[in-house]
Parts: sequence; C-alpha cells; structure tokens
Amino acid sequence: MTPAAASRSPDLLTLFRAFARMVQAHLPQQSEASFEATALPLPSGVLRVRVARRADAGSGVTLDLRPESPPEVPTVESTAFGALVVREGNGSEVLAARAAVAEACARLAADPRFAPLRPVPPSSTPDDRRHHMMDTILARRLEIGVSRCGSFVFDQADEDIGRQCRLGFQDATTGTRMTFLLLGPALHRDDAQLDAGPFQLVVVQDAHGAGAAELRDEPALATLPGPAQTLVQVVRFLLARSLDSTVVLGGPWLPAAPPPPPGLRDLGSTDGLNASTMAADGAWRRFFVPFEAERDLLRDIRERDSWGRIRFLMHGELECCHIQPRGEDRVHYHRPLRRPLPHPGTREHPDLWTMLVAADSTAPGSVPPTPPLSPAPGFDDVEPPLLMDDREVILGATEMLEARLRWERERAQDGDVLIFNETCVPRIMGEDLHRVKRAHVALGGAPLVDLDIAQQGPFETLAKLVREMRDMVLARTTVAQAGIVEDGVALVGYPDDGSHQELTALLAAMGLRCTTAFLPSLGRESLMETLRARYVLCHPGSAWRRIVAALLAGEHTRVLTPPLPYGFAGVRGFVKAVAQETGRPTDTLDPLVARAQEALRVDVPPTLGVAYVTDVAEARRLALADGNFGIPALSFLGDLGFSQTVLVHIPPDAAAPDDVLESVRRDVDDVAGAARISVRPFRTVEDLRRLLGDASFQAVYSQMTFDRRLYACGKAAFSMADLECGLWGAHRTARRLADRCRWSGPGRWGAYVREKGWNA
Repeated sequence: MTPAAASRSPDLLTLFRAFARMVQAHLPQQSEASFEATALPLPSGVLRVRVARRADAGSGVTLDLRPESPPEVPTVESTAFGALVVREGNGSEVLAARAAVAEACARLAADPRFAPLRPVPPSSTPDDRRHHMMDTILARRLEIGVSRCGSFVFDQADEDIGRQCRLGFQDATTGTRMTFLLLGPALHRDDAQLDAGPFQLVVVQDAHGAGAAELRDEPALATLPGPAQTLVQVVRFLLARSLDSTVVLGGPWLPAAPPPPPGLRDLGSTDGLNASTMAADGAWRRFFVPFEAERDLLRDIRERDSWGRIRFLMHGELECCHIQPRGEDRVHYHRPLRRPLPHPGTREHPDLWTMLVAADSTAPGSVPPTPPLSPAPGFDDVEPPLLMDDREVILGATEMLEARLRWERERAQDGDVLIFNETCVPRIMGEDLHRVKRAHVALGGAPLVDLDIAQQGPFETLAKLVREMRDMVLARTTVAQAGIVEDGVALVGYPDDGSHQELTALLAAMGLRCTTAFLPSLGRESLMETLRARYVLCHPGSAWRRIVAALLAGEHTRVLTPPLPYGFAGVRGFVKAVAQETGRPTDTLDPLVARAQEALRVDVPPTLGVAYVTDVAEARRLALADGNFGIPALSFLGDLGFSQTVLVHIPPDAAAPDDVLESVRRDVDDVAGAARISVRPFRTVEDLRRLLGDASFQAVYSQMTFDRRLYACGKAAFSMADLECGLWGAHRTARRLADRCRWSGPGRWGAYVREKGWNA
C-alpha cells in the first residue's frame, strides 16, 4: 500500500474514532475536560454520537446523524454526514454537543478520507436507482486492496446487474473470509423470510479449515469472533448509507427503523427515559418512564395455550429480577396491567350489557379464554436455578444452563417451546451459550426461541421474538391450510385491561367476529389466529404498526388503525372508523352506545383536576395517541370532565422560552379542541414544588410506585394503570380518579412523608 493510498483510505474503524475526537475537540473547554465523545455506526445507517461525562457514563447527550432527513421534524440540521437530530439530553449540554457535532461535520466534509461516512445523494437517473449498485457503493468510498476494517482488507467487488452484488473482505492473519451478497428477487434464499425487497442481504463466512457458512440471522452473527462482528456492523452501516431509498434490503438482516426523534408526527414510544437517565441530574422532574414500561411488555408471555406449554427461562444474575418484575401481584411500572375482570354486566348496569350482547348480528363472537396454567412443580420437583450468584459470575455458569435444559428435557410435554432470555450478564462473561442450546436441540429437547436483548430497544426485541414464533407456527401449518376467517378480527397491541369482552360485543354488533387478541400477551395459538383474520385492528402506535406490517399482515389482511376506544368519544370514534373501513352498518349499535354513555357517565365536579409534569417532548407525547402507549390521556380525561394542567420544564438556558411554551399550548389545545388545558412552565426544583402545592388539581401522573415527591406536596398519584378502555372502562376510570382526587390522605399526612427524589 502506497502512502498516498493509505492517506486516501485508512482503517474504517479509525475514521469513527477520529470523528469522535473532532467532536470532542470542539466542545467548550470546560466540557472537553469532563466529557468524552464516541461515534457508533448502526446497521440502519445512523451514525450515533454520544457525549457523556467521564465520571458518569449514564448521563450526557445522544445525537444521531441520519442518512435521510426525517419528514416534518423541525429540529433537524443538515450536515455533510447526514441529518443531525438530538435524540436525548437536556439543557446547555445539548446546545454544546450539537454545536460540536455540526462543527466536526463542517471541518471533515472536504476530507476524502471520511467519504465512506457520508451518505450517497440519490441518483438523478431513474435507471441508476436499481442498477449498477456496485458503482454506488464504491463511489469515492472503498478501494480494493486498500480499504480495510481492522484486520479485514477489502479485496473483491462483483456485480450481476439487477441480480446480485458481491463484496469480499479477507483477514490475512487468520485466513477468514467474509463475503456480503446482495441478492435480487430471483435469487432470494427463502421466499418465506421477511421480504421488504427487492434485494436481500446474505453474509457468508469462510473460516480457515472450516469451509463456508451462511449467516442468516442475528443469533448466527453473535457466534462470530469480535473482529468479524465489527466488520458486519460497519458494512451494514455503509450499505444503508450507500443505496438509494428505493433499494431496500430485505431478509432476516433487515435493520429495524431507528426510532424517530421528538416531533409532532409519528412519535414512537421508543423515545424516552431509561434506567440510566432516571439517575441523572434531571431525575427530580422525571415522572414518565416509557422505556421501563416498554421492557415490561416482554414479560407478557402466556404460560400455556392449546398448542402446549410456553416455558420462559431467564439466565442472568439474581439481581435481574429486581428490574424485571413478574407476577400477578407485582407492580409493572404502572403500564395497563393485565386485569382479569369479569364482564361489565356483573358490575355496572347489567341491563345495558345484556342489550349490547343481544345486538350481535352474527353468531356470538369472543376472544378464546386462556386455558388454565400448568401446575407448579411440587416440592420434590423444584426447577434447577438459572439465576447466578457471585460464584457463577466469577467461575462461569455453563454447567448451570446445561443442568436446567437437561431437567426440561426429562420433563418435556408435547408442544413445549422454551423462550430463552439470555440477559446481558452471560454475554459480558463470554459464556458460549449457543453451543449449549444447539446441543439441547440435538438431544431432542423442545425448540428454543431467543428473547434477544441485543436489539435497539424493547419493541425491536419484541418484534424479533414475534418473528421467530411466527416462523415456528408457519412451519407447522400455513395460513392457507388453516383457512382465512373472512369476518374475523384480531386485536393487536390493545391493552389487556378487561375491555376485550366489550370490544368483542361492539364488533359483533357490526357483524364482525373477534377471533383473538395478540400482543402484548404472546402465544402461538393467538399468533396463528391473527394471521388468519381478514381484519387486524392495530394499536395506532408506530412501533406496533411496524410489527404488524412486517410480520402479521398477509395478502388477504386489511390492517385498520382506528382511534383507541378510551372515553365515550373514543368509543364512538372507534366504532365509526371500523364501520367505515369494513362497510358495516351501525344502525343498531349507535343508539346503544348513546344510551350507555348517558347511563355510565359520572358527574365530575369542575373542582376535581389532574396534572402532568413533563418536558417539551413529553408534553407532545401526551398530545398524541402514539406517544404514551396509545393512551390519549388529555382527550380521555377531558372527555370525562376533569380539569387538567400540564407543568412543562423549560431549561434555564432555553432560547426563546416563550415561543417553546406557546408551541406546547398549541399542541395540547389541538387535542382538547379548545384552550381547556392549563400549561404552566417551571425551571427549578423550587418552581416545581410551588406548582405541585397548587390547589387547582389533586392528583398528578407518575409511573413511580409511592411517589414521595407528590405525597410530600399533598398530592395523590395516578398512572396509566388507572385508565381503562371502553364504555364501562370510562365509567370505572372516572369513578377511580374522582375518588383519588377526593382522597384526603396526602393533604393530611403528606407532611410526614420523608422527601426523596429532589436531586437538583
């Protein structure tokens, strides 16, 4: 390699480190001493920049340089390396980090060595968009025999136009060869695989002495040595930045779409807080914890369905149970809990319930009940442990997993499937768990499905789990063999809060048969029934819609996303949308809904009010059904008659704070239909304490169990677990929150609560 070639095309890994150093160099001097910058390439083509405190890696600012500018998001800044979007952070640190990244992009824009990191502009020639992809990939980017990624040198580039591209990398030290194939539709390896087409990515490893092997999924990638895994990640990043948006990579390597940044359109639930930010400096004003609630979705796995038992195995440290609560009597971060309530007719206005059920225009529709759970093991049949203590963490836990899988094989029943959560601890320890799992299957053990936590977030993890279970279900029988249910409806993503029976009755009155409810509760039988249904009523959240579109919708499926039926107005909107989309009449149903609304409405005095403590992004999340697990709290509680106040944090150094506050007011007013929601700013702990002492509201939203911050200020707490779907759910919600607002306990005894959580 000549010096000139080396200067043109250095090690790709060096470019990411150099980019991070350039960002760090342009931080303010006081920040540079205490902050460190990193740059991580993601398979989706996002270059993620993290600026974090050296002493506290859990805090800091995260920014994304995206290949394409997200539509309708006003906070995007165009740079030579992509659209710059702030993903996480607050205050002056965000401004400093954003300025440093923008300056680094400007300084490196003309440097030819950094060309591989820049997105390729779309071709202006239509014929070039789907042909001559190799020219696009290589243009001003990679050079054969020169470009490299660690120990792998780029040495091959072939193309059969419109059919196949081949990129090859060779590790001269180990003899390992990695080949990346872009296969056109005619050459796809497996038509049953997820096909977002038209080109499918297949990775082939040819290890010295072991022959060639195709890597078809993420678990196979995890078996590669570290340098090869890094190469795959970098190449996927380069491909996502090199190919035109009309050339989409399909197959099991399809990278999940990155969660959108805060904005007013299609705001995904995957943005938000996680456990690390709860310990950051701003924890005193954090009352929403969407990430933790999303992670709890992965716990809703049925223990049995008509196909057999679903055994859940979690292999990790004992303390993992402290952050993943499980069980009927455990707090689930206050998301909509699974409440096995009796049907509404046994509690409130049974005559109305009887009339609604009698309005069924077809055979009675129903969601099949979950069969009884498998019996717990007896005293002499205790499950071998999978949770490690200090000894296993230090000495290894492979034998522990082998013993547990042997125990499962000895007590296996027909139809068993094992869902295996590896957790992060065995990965950090370097345990070879894939070998143990392969041996288990080879010995005739129940099939294993991986709950792979090494994804971009809980929804991506859930999507991968659904994909594996879908492949398992379709291997047993196809949708065509099982038969399409022409008037069948599957509910996907709807909270299991006791409202399914009511929704079933509403649909039946329109001549539709609710055949199943799938997700967040996960089972094989309900998955197949979802695939068979003609109509899928999908939760309007963007993450749920992605799962449905990619995995649960066939050619026969009509996917509908009606507004969620929270509140009386929400139920009417739900019925109207479903009827219009399916061409069903509502002549019988409309008078029943109106009568039920009149009978079930609770008289809420205007003196009863609730409040929310948010920042600007969370206030917008409240204003969208997509933003807070689909619960339109502002419109829902306004429909019930509660006065509402939004307390918005405005950073002390925010530019144009009045404009920011006015934009939040417009957002919430659009939801309320008029200026009925009070929006009040706060900047400091003292400001928030003073506002929480206000007498205009009595209950405040919080996802924290026993939130001392609220009780010490004389306020009660409520959460998404208190809000229920449906007509009868609206009745129960109104009564529940009215009682919470009238509760005298916080006012009388709050002064005795020891204050915690005010870490300014």
